[in-house]
Amino acid sequence: MGVLHIRRVRRNRYILTLVIVVLFLLVILYLSHNTGEVANHTHLIPADHEQHNAPHVQPPVQKKSTLVTIKDYLKNFEDDPDTMNKQRRAQVRQAMQHAFSNYEKYAWGMDELAPVSKTAHNWIPGGVGLTIIDAVDTLYIMGLEDEFNHSVEYLVKEFPQLSEIDNYVSLFEITIRMLGGFLSAYDLSGHEIFLTRAKELAERLLPAFGTENGIPHNNVNLKTKDARTLVGCRAISEFGTLTMEFTHLTTLTGLPQYKAAVDRVMQHMERVRKGMRFKGLYPVNFDAYGLKFCDDRITMGALGDSFYEYLHKSWLLSDKKDETSREMFEESVQGIMDHILVTSNKGWRYISEMRGGTLEPKIDHLVCFAAGMFALSNMTNATPNLDPVKYDTLQAGKDFIKSCVESYNTQTGLGPEIYRIGPEGDIIIDEGSKHYILRPETVESLMLLYRVTGDNIYREMGWKIFKSIEENCRVEGGYSGVRDVRTIPPAHDDLQQSFFLAETLKYLYLLFSPNDVIPLDEYVFNTEAHPFRIKR
Repeated sequence: MGVLHIRRVRRNRYILTLVIVVLFLLVILYLSHNTGEVANHTHLIPADHEQHNAPHVQPPVQKKSTLVTIKDYLKNFEDDPDTMNKQRRAQVRQAMQHAFSNYEKYAWGMDELAPVSKTAHNWIPGGVGLTIIDAVDTLYIMGLEDEFNHSVEYLVKEFPQLSEIDNYVSLFEITIRMLGGFLSAYDLSGHEIFLTRAKELAERLLPAFGTENGIPHNNVNLKTKDARTLVGCRAISEFGTLTMEFTHLTTLTGLPQYKAAVDRVMQHMERVRKGMRFKGLYPVNFDAYGLKFCDDRITMGALGDSFYEYLHKSWLLSDKKDETSREMFEESVQGIMDHILVTSNKGWRYISEMRGGTLEPKIDHLVCFAAGMFALSNMTNATPNLDPVKYDTLQAGKDFIKSCVESYNTQTGLGPEIYRIGPEGDIIIDEGSKHYILRPETVESLMLLYRVTGDNIYREMGWKIFKSIEENCRVEGGYSGVRDVRTIPPAHDDLQQSFFLAETLKYLYLLFSPNDVIPLDEYVFNTEAHPFRIKR
């Protein structure tokens, strides 16, 4: 009996071992078969556990938008099943109502509201209703029908005749704010008045392009159509941030002259890019007569920022047909990541300025848009010829937004106009730029990063910023910037910037909305947050 027992035990062990081996092989086969599925769900990994070997993540499913009328947008808000984010949307929506109702009460038809003194501030003498035009698409997206209808009525009955405004205006500012606002509102609502006003405005701006080589003048007189440039060298962001608006106007009207004007500008930039010292990095000041750069200052901040932004977005708006813009953008991403995206001694990753090849650790609030630019470029596969590990744009966006958000770690919870990296690698406030003027770039990037990754950490960061705005910028007559983000209570600058309604509140509202509210694969935002519908 003892020998037979031993043999049975050995046979049972052999069978058990065989079963384990078979199960192990089955597990290996299953994992091998499902590798693709695992890779397609990397967006579920929390931000603190990024996978560096799989940088091109699959974003959360982009639902096709079924929202058409303003009532559709209202219903989307009212029926939102996500209780917490619906409450947050409601508070941002209420902030928009507070800002716009006070503008209606104290500055209607003027350009901007002075909320502390409860008076008007005009960008153009006499005013052209800049806040109305800049904010009207935000009103539509939030389903604020009464305010939207009031804005339409203004454009039909009260909007001034542009041919009677004998003043010079910035071609750049009026294009991104007013022309962009008209086009976006038309895309969303279909109201013909918006397209009519867009064509009227564009016809008065086109003479600015009537230079010998097509590089436009900086300023144009709306009445006489006379155009002029006050300085010899021109900022690349000023003439390079017109492509989306004029191209889209051609798309909507079928009239070729608008796109032709901006195409000629970008043809010059496409040619000069081949002789630059740092491939993909365009110095900010350009000699429009000699068609060469005036100096070697490179920045993603003021005067440079939206030039890079529009290389990517022009490609997207063309439904990915404008390959030249994509190639130029890809070169720029490579140049940024090779030369000016750096990490401080304390681990803060940021985009530096550069002069003569020397880095200057200065970061404008404006530069913080680039975190979202990186994330969106990853989602849209805009840099297919770059090594996806070395040039991990999503990780770059995630890292950079951390330093942007850290600059908000102040007494007011608001970020300064400029921050710097100190000698020890810490983030410090630039003493000459300690103010906050209701800027949108950080929350813009938080919205894009959330849409691309689905990581709720970006919603939490945005909510904290919104609460700081409510606590420190909200006044009885609207919202005001503050003069020093370190001072409690803050001193207010008495200006409710039109871009606060056009951009900051819109991006915050979209941050807490489902991604079928202005889906990223159906719309492209211009640099003033006006969404243009991609025509397919």
